[in-house]
Amino acid sequence: MQQIGIVHAGGGTPLIGRHRAAWPESRPPTTWSTIGVWCGAAMAALTGLVLGGLTDVGQSHLPWYAGALANSAGSWVLVTFVVAVSGSRIRHSIVRGGLCMVGLNVGFYLTAAARNIPVSAPSVAFWLTAALIFGPIVGLAAGWVRHDDPIHAGIGAGVLAGFLAGEAVYALRYLSQSTAPGYWEIQLLVAAVLGVTLAWRRSRRPAALLLSALACTLVAGVVCALEVSV
Repeated sequence: MQQIGIVHAGGGTPLIGRHRAAWPESRPPTTWSTIGVWCGAAMAALTGLVLGGLTDVGQSHLPWYAGALANSAGSWVLVTFVVAVSGSRIRHSIVRGGLCMVGLNVGFYLTAAARNIPVSAPSVAFWLTAALIFGPIVGLAAGWVRHDDPIHAGIGAGVLAGFLAGEAVYALRYLSQSTAPGYWEIQLLVAAVLGVTLAWRRSRRPAALLLSALACTLVAGVVCALEVSV
């Protein structure tokens, strides 16, 4: 049978054949990026589980002056932020933040149950709900700090600082007799340093620092109000 093809007006290679030769052959999409995303999510959850369990153990073994480390939401917020900031996209940071915070709670209560410490179902439900809400928020702040423009980075830094500062201010006001005030003063200092440093490293503009301070003030107020209501 005679081969039929479309040829240049001046002869030569058929257009169809030439175009087919020029088109790259289709390749199956790589799975390495997908594997990396799932591995990052798994590591976030695992990190939360392990450190949540250590938190429960620490409540029984840490000395008084460091006992707040195992009773502070701020330490979990810092862990969640560090885990989430490793995400290669903002959405990955949000997912890792949520998984890590939930993992911290699950690890804490599983360890407590394994040590025959009474666990209240309403308490578990309350803190898991809080983790599902605040974990992704911390993850979003971490994603903004690492990946977004300087303005959003400043806001993200302020959100992190606000969580830490709000808890520290509340504890200094209401828990100074039962916990070491020095711990909360250090946490307040860490909040200020992180809020300024993380915003300043992305932009030298005063607007970024101003937004960081405003976000810190707003979040700290919300945290204080929630602590008082709980």
